[in-house]
Amino acid sequence: LFTTQNHYQILETILSRITVFTLPPESRPNASAPVVEFLNSKDLMGQFQTTDVLDSEAKKNKDKAAIMHFVQQLITAAQSDPAFHTRLESLLQAHQDLKGNLNTKLVLERMVLRWQN
Repeated sequence: LFTTQNHYQILETILSRITVFTLPPESRPNASAPVVEFLNSKDLMGQFQTTDVLDSEAKKNKDKAAIMHFVQQLITAAQSDPAFHTRLESLLQAHQDLKGNLNTKLVLERMVLRWQN
């Protein structure tokens, strides 16, 4: 038995040999208002402004920990609320791309644009 909040990071060879149980939403921490607002937003320009601020801060501090934390919060919120399940794939892809040192602004904007389809 092992637990994780990020089962998507486990190797496929291990995942294929285990059963994944997702805990019900009430057992997870509540998402902060800005995270839920970002996920709910239909305002593409507003979302781009948020991603610009995150990217600028990461460049200024030479550290993308805040971006990674924000995306992780988005993933947690999307996992716990069925209304956001359709956004999970793009969130998980963005998380992987950020870990792979791709351009942060491009990754975040692409993530938001995928939600528009």
